Amino acid sequence: LKELVEGKGAEMEGASGRNTIYYNLDCLSDDFNELFPLFLHTFFNPEFNEKDFSLEKSKVLQWISQREDEWYRVGRYEFNKQFFKGHPYSLSTLGEVESVESLTVKDLRAHFDETLNLENLVITIFGDFNEESAIKDAEVAIKKVKSRLIETTASELAKDFSKIIDRPLNSQNNKFELQIPQDVASIFIGFDSFNFSNSLDK
Repeated sequence: LKELVEGKGAEMEGASGRNTIYYNLDCLSDDFNELFPLFLHTFFNPEFNEKDFSLEKSKVLQWISQREDEWYRVGRYEFNKQFFKGHPYSLSTLGEVESVESLTVKDLRAHFDETLNLENLVITIFGDFNEESAIKDAEVAIKKVKSRLIETTASELAKDFSKIIDRPLNSQNNKFELQIPQDVASIFIGFDSFNFSNSLDK
């Protein structure tokens, strides 16, 4: 698959953030009809083989160990823990040594199936392509994966992010001092914005 994609000068890449997962295909129009079904298959049916998983796990553990080597990273890490205390945003996207070491391929596959919620899925295509054929390919891929996915609604996935942050809001100054290894000084300031749960703020 890698040789096929690279041989056509195409590229498939993906990433995830705190709220979203994205997967992208960039190819010539002449190759789209051949590569789009493969793109859908690799997104909906990732292998998560043990060898690649172990390699990525080692990389993440190394990145965690280097977190305190750079002042901004450790400052942002500690700021999020204090400012978003009690909320998922307080957690590092890298995780912690204990949690990463305990992860297995089975855990990763289960998390992917739970996170891949078709209710929130968006497929965007632009360029010179056959719209009817692309829609058909996407519908076939989605139909195949539906039976495997855990039935989870978007509201259930979002429940952890609706938690109330465990800190005084606009009632007192919260001061937290942190010693960092570099000879620098930095101030991180956070403030509360409007709440989208209030219809007047939408």
